[in-house]
Amino acid sequence: QPHLQVALAMLRAGKPVNTGDHIPYVICMQKRSEYDTYLKEKETNPDVKLTPVASGSSKSYAERAFHPDEVIRAKGELKVDIEWYLATQIMPPVTRLTNVIAGTSPAMIAEILGLDTKKYNIHHHAANDNEEDEEFYLQDLEDKDRYKDCEKLSLKCSNLKCEEEFTFSEDEKTCPKCKTEIEPVQLHNATHLLARKLISKYYEWNYIADDPSAELRTRQLSVNGRNYVMNGRRIQLKEEYPAKALYTQLKYLETLDKEAMEPFLTHSGYSWVDKKLFKMA
Repeated sequence: QPHLQVALAMLRAGKPVNTGDHIPYVICMQKRSEYDTYLKEKETNPDVKLTPVASGSSKSYAERAFHPDEVIRAKGELKVDIEWYLATQIMPPVTRLTNVIAGTSPAMIAEILGLDTKKYNIHHHAANDNEEDEEFYLQDLEDKDRYKDCEKLSLKCSNLKCEEEFTFSEDEKTCPKCKTEIEPVQLHNATHLLARKLISKYYEWNYIADDPSAELRTRQLSVNGRNYVMNGRRIQLKEEYPAKALYTQLKYLETLDKEAMEPFLTHSGYSWVDKKLFKMA
């Protein structure tokens, strides 16, 4: 927890911390461990620089918590992670408040706040999987856009003197290094194995929170369905790898090897993909 990390830092600095004390903190773009190392190195090397983490990152944010007084004393060396605050503190409540307003969406709110709209656009479509009037929004896109988020097929060159690993595509059917042609049986087997791997991933039935700030991953649903209470906070669970993502992935693999995908898409497809998708196929 961020306040715990700040409290521990205060204790190391010899400052009093008692049970029940309010511990303020600010999330910055630098990790505390790296900042402490930076301060020590600066004593002997004034030219040393402090490297920030990616702005808006939700990973290790507790390690990036500092007391407001520390930020003030740093005189600009500690940069406040504004994007993290927008994504985790502003975006979720604003989205919930505007959810009942027709014409609004998480992607629109994200754009206004200056956040990555693609991530929230995907979340928005995934959150509306149960709406009968929702269109399979990928169907009208070109292949390069429709399959841009799919896991690509990786192959190894069959030439023993090369063995280059590369991403196979319709435009590049030979090894980019030695130009050896890919054997059909190699493509067939690789496509088949990737399809089985992704179907197994779908059947893991992992659920994650629809709020990016809630780092939650579980396979259990309560009696309240997808409603989940975490530390007194109510959130919604969604499938980590939904049926639509699997269906899109299988359609992408079909463009590489139609014969290999035929049993997956026609023989028993109803066992893992929502039936309503096939009316638009």
